[in-house]
Amino acid sequence: MGKKPRKKEDLNKLKDRRLQNAYGITLEDYQTLLKVNNGLCWICDKPPVTRGLSVEHDHSYSKVKILTQKPLEKRGCWKAEADYNGHHFEYQALKRAEAVRLVRADLKRASVRGVACWFCNKGLHLYNDRSDLLRKAAEYLEKFKQGSPLTGREEPQ
Repeated sequence: MGKKPRKKEDLNKLKDRRLQNAYGITLEDYQTLLKVNNGLCWICDKPPVTRGLSVEHDHSYSKVKILTQKPLEKRGCWKAEADYNGHHFEYQALKRAEAVRLVRADLKRASVRGVACWFCNKGLHLYNDRSDLLRKAAEYLEKFKQGSPLTGREEPQ
């Protein structure tokens, strides 16, 4: 078992590697996302309490169909391409797997939507990233402000 890193530089290298593997972004990209909303959650505008802000991303990117095309020439390049959220990603490489890997890496990076606190990120996950359900939940909460169906009152006092 390896030693835990103690230096800030070592911790930053580990965080950078983890962010690149998980989301296709660098630590610098993450810090840029934090600056956009002054280090606050992009949803609730609150600062992180016990944990840092999570990278909030769309899980459906992994289900995007990547189309490949064989080279026409004997020593030609493989082409891989995909469309995601209105963007087209395309690469050519000598090997099919390399072209697909490059497209997947771009899809992963493009899936990043922002940063969110654990609570907001978990909430989006529990609603399966469905904006229609989130809107319906908001309407439900607004309707309750008019009174509970059990009190028989139209308006709260």
